[in-house]
Amino acid sequence: VLDPARFPDGVLLRDVFPSPDGRLLAYTVTERGSDDAVVHVVATAGGPASENLSGANYGPVTCARGSEGFFYPYFPAAAECK
Repeated sequence: VLDPARFPDGVLLRDVFPSPDGRLLAYTVTERGSDDAVVHVVATAGGPASENLSGANYGPVTCARGSEGFFYPYFPAAAECK
């Protein structure tokens, strides 16, 4: 499901968060050690394509009750804070 050796150069795996039922896997990656992280959510059984959620700096990802999704802290980019 997840092979960090296949990540592009400079992309680093930060954390992995499986859902309690094992159907979903959320993981965060950063580029070149940046604090800016992107959360990827994939189905472990080869389900639908992954979802990519940017702006997930500094915090853990938590699975929702029933494994229907994940919660994560969102930090908007500076341009969004006008």
